[in-house]
Amino acid sequence: MENRNRLVGLCAIALFALGGCAGNGSDNGTGGSGASSGQGGGGTGGTNASGGSTGTGGTVSGTGGAKGGSTGTGGAGTGGSGTAGAKGGSGGTGTGGSAAGTGGGGAGGKSGSGGATGGMPGTGGGAPGTGGTGTGGAVAAGSCTDDMQNGTETGVDCGGSCPACPNYKISTVPNTSDTTASACGGGSAYMCAQSMVFSPEFKAAEADDFAGTSANPGFVYGVVGHDAESGDGIDGSNPGKGCCQCYQLVFTTPKDPVTGVATPKPMIVQAFNTGVDGTGFDFDIYMGAGGEGSQTGGCSAGSGRMYSAYPSIGQTFNGGIRPQNVSQCSGTNGLSGTSIATTSCQSAIATDCRMIMSSAASIQSTSQISCEEANQPQNFYHMNWNVLAKRIECPANLTRVTGCKLNSQGLPQADSTAVDANSAAGKGFTSGFSTTSMQDCCRPTCAYKGNVTGADSTYKQFYTCDASGNPQ
Repeated sequence: MENRNRLVGLCAIALFALGGCAGNGSDNGTGGSGASSGQGGGGTGGTNASGGSTGTGGTVSGTGGAKGGSTGTGGAGTGGSGTAGAKGGSGGTGTGGSAAGTGGGGAGGKSGSGGATGGMPGTGGGAPGTGGTGTGGAVAAGSCTDDMQNGTETGVDCGGSCPACPNYKISTVPNTSDTTASACGGGSAYMCAQSMVFSPEFKAAEADDFAGTSANPGFVYGVVGHDAESGDGIDGSNPGKGCCQCYQLVFTTPKDPVTGVATPKPMIVQAFNTGVDGTGFDFDIYMGAGGEGSQTGGCSAGSGRMYSAYPSIGQTFNGGIRPQNVSQCSGTNGLSGTSIATTSCQSAIATDCRMIMSSAASIQSTSQISCEEANQPQNFYHMNWNVLAKRIECPANLTRVTGCKLNSQGLPQADSTAVDANSAAGKGFTSGFSTTSMQDCCRPTCAYKGNVTGADSTYKQFYTCDASGNPQ
């Protein structure tokens, strides 16, 4: 892992008169794996008749698998299967014959399909007497955290059995002010949680920008710290004017020592911060528990703050909550896609991410989900990647989430056919770039109007949010 200090000197000088520079330092991200397990309860199956005939567990809708038959002499219970619900069903606990005899153990129930999170594995029924041990149920991915519209959902991971879909198109544009001090300097201006990777707002905006792709969106939206430099190959005609520019990133190979990981979907990202590394070759992705860098204090917990509790795991300059910082994620041969996908790794990451607490329910939920999803094996953005990059026109609804929209620059639109190195070849992408991860909660440099060039008259700069998550 490569630790990077942020070069914020020039930014600090430029913004001294504006209340301080909010250049966010990045930490190097790795990690990621499957959806964490849910908490469904188990139903109660039928009981065996006296004499030992086998009872069959009932099926419980929306909860865990049913418990097998519990009485009789030698009867083996069979765990039922959970079905879709608000939360995935837990695997049923099969119970072997409870009386002395030779009954086999009940089979563990399968996990519920769909739900906010997948069901826990069913436990086998080891019976008193000589009953055998049942088999555990399979773990299903939670449909409310898989970045797809499925099940009863009316949007991507929202509606139906999932939380309500967000209204990200606020009716009144905030009266943004350059005088509100950054939370990193003791002020009340925070970076908005709605601009995190996998926020409900970004999921909805992506589906609206690319109609017809909600079943399996082609892109993931995010914001990044990025320095527009003359020598980076994509900002040559635009040095020093990086605020609110958009880029398509195509992920190629891991930069961290992690093997066997799947290449995630391409991202469309908007620059929200400068003072990153001074080279222009890094994209510092903003995500839940992405890690603090040179700027600290914004995410600190306390009364009246954005967070009431915030974990210190991976702080500072160590990428925050990611598999490198979670002992349960390392396999016998080091960190790999297989070890990250294990239930023990994903459960440990979920537990750590859920240490992020806020009195504002939307901030807490968004931060926890962003932290968890960016560490899933199919969405492994919480590590350092080598990427191909291309400057593009910003999709309209992405800018409705962030608050910053540039006038048309005659740039290419996003290319949904460029998803890996082969398909991106010959389409104007430039190599030599990489990603890191961060969350420092500071007011970003692109939230000051003076740092944004060529902005739309309505959406002039990045939103900041108060401690309750309201754009201001």
